[in-house]
Amino acid sequence: MTRLDRILAALALGLLLAWRTGCLLLRASGALYIVASLTELATGARPLTIAATLTLGGAAWLAGHRLDALRHRAYRSPLGERFLSERRWLR
Repeated sequence: MTRLDRILAALALGLLLAWRTGCLLLRASGALYIVASLTELATGARPLTIAATLTLGGAAWLAGHRLDALRHRAYRSPLGERFLSERRWLR
């Protein structure tokens, strides 16, 4: 097995794992980031830190819902469906 074969095999394995577990991991990490931003808000952190954490959490949560919709051809969350279907630029 050459080095290129190993790289391609690792890439294929990584894509397969991302396809199978990515939606759950993205939604869970997005929810954790949102909770972390609310905790930062309660403790008085800098506004830029709060905004960045909240934006990252929201983007990860929505990406998880979008990946899940691509896999199953349906949304599992009415909120995710409403937000993603009304935004034509996300399609």
